[in-house]
Amino acid sequence: FDASAGNVNMALVTFSDSAVETCGWTNSRGVFLNNFSNAHTNSSSDLRLKYTGETNWEAAMSQAVTTLGALTNNNPTYVVFITDGAPNKYNNAPDSGVPTELKYYEAAFEEVADIVDSSGINATMFGIYAFGVKPNYLDDLIYYANEGTRRPATDHGGVTWKTVDETDNYYTARDMTELNNAVDSIFHKIVDTAGFGNVSISDGTTSQVQVKTSTGEMSSLLNVDDSSFKYWLSMSVESATSDNHQWKFKMTDRVGGSDYWVYIDISGENATATWNIGSNNYTATLPNASVEEGVFKYEWIARYTEDDSFYAKEPPQASYVNGAVDWDLADVGTLLDNVT
Repeated sequence: FDASAGNVNMALVTFSDSAVETCGWTNSRGVFLNNFSNAHTNSSSDLRLKYTGETNWEAAMSQAVTTLGALTNNNPTYVVFITDGAPNKYNNAPDSGVPTELKYYEAAFEEVADIVDSSGINATMFGIYAFGVKPNYLDDLIYYANEGTRRPATDHGGVTWKTVDETDNYYTARDMTELNNAVDSIFHKIVDTAGFGNVSISDGTTSQVQVKTSTGEMSSLLNVDDSSFKYWLSMSVESATSDNHQWKFKMTDRVGGSDYWVYIDISGENATATWNIGSNNYTATLPNASVEEGVFKYEWIARYTEDDSFYAKEPPQASYVNGAVDWDLADVGTLLDNVT
């Protein structure tokens, strides 16, 4: 996260046969990383990161509930659960009707229910099963955490579990490459969905434009078509003739942190944008584009597909209510740097 902004809070819970809050909530990247680094050598065995002992998902989920309970706001919150093995220990035995091989999962499931039902936190949960070889059912826990209900499936001794059709926000990682890809995907999802909260635009020029009739009644002067608004995105550009393109501007990958160039070439009314992030190449066609006085502008018509997305967000929804035009920006998400 952006260490200079100070507007993102993080906490860290580690676990093996038990769980502990290794770092409480902090908006300091330095504090968080120091706590994480110190956990390798901490003199307290409870706070030390270790790879020995059993695997107790229930303890991890229970500590997550406690950590979430320390939050004092309802800002978007994300829980990322990473485990390198299936659980083989629980603290509180689940219902006696649960088959033995599922008791460890069911105990964790009951703690996930607390995250969903009683934490009072606006939380989204992700799960990564890393390097494990046994069936793990973590996808079922993640499904419940985000949907609030068990996933329909076949019956296993009275307990419903699903072992196929992986759930959104659930990942498996067989090696470090897949683990890095899973973490990268999760943080991209967080960046794409966090967005801005409680934001709206009001157009003062059309607000409460009314006329008084000869009988003394007030009547709105304007009738506004909610679907008639047009939107543009614009950003400063510089010449890119030395790169065999017309224009370019620099962006920053919000997850990886590295800078990259977006190249713009205009032909007729449309522009082609091309850019590379790592080994991935992207191209997008942008409608009704122009460059004037060093500013590139194109019409923001609708969300482009994820495969060729330049700005994968829908335009804000407009409404005309009680003589005023308002825009709902809830779905706009986090604006890109350097974009108006």
